[in-house]
Amino acid sequence: MEQNGRYSAISTSTSAMAQSEDFHNNVPLNIKQRKKWRFEYQRGHHLLVAENSSSDNIVFVYKCINCTITVKGTVNSVVIDQCSDVTVVLDTVGGAVGILNSLAIRLRVRMFHKVATVSIERSSTCNIYLSSHSLDAEVITLKSTDVALLIPNTYGDFVRQTVPQKFSTRLTQDGELETFLVIKR
Repeated sequence: MEQNGRYSAISTSTSAMAQSEDFHNNVPLNIKQRKKWRFEYQRGHHLLVAENSSSDNIVFVYKCINCTITVKGTVNSVVIDQCSDVTVVLDTVGGAVGILNSLAIRLRVRMFHKVATVSIERSSTCNIYLSSHSLDAEVITLKSTDVALLIPNTYGDFVRQTVPQKFSTRLTQDGELETFLVIKR
């Protein structure tokens, strides 16, 4: 914020307090409106379910804390925005799953089901559990940290693989951009 030519920073505690007040001033939602399932401002609920969904449905999870949401059936897309410590268990997603501005998210695709794309933006500590049918899923990260894919092995256990977050780009002699992964060992 700029005030009289000076920049002032908003403290983390003030921002967190404003978010907390925002959370308490809103009524929790768990409803389906036409083709959109809405889970908003839920806190501590672990039996939230979107069922009888169809391939044109959208699931929207907003400002939920410490919750588990199960999506039964095929949906077009799932958006998880400004959530913390949330688990979403999915069957099949025809489009994409978007995780935005969130912390400590666990996304699990059930066995024999599929998700094509997972996009993670400005989020931290996201664990994506893929089914054996979703191993070709595309994972896109932007300004996110501590993102991991958990991939099933032949014994049914999950193997954790961290998604790289550091890339370096430079201009080559022919004027092209060259981007590569920075790996620290």
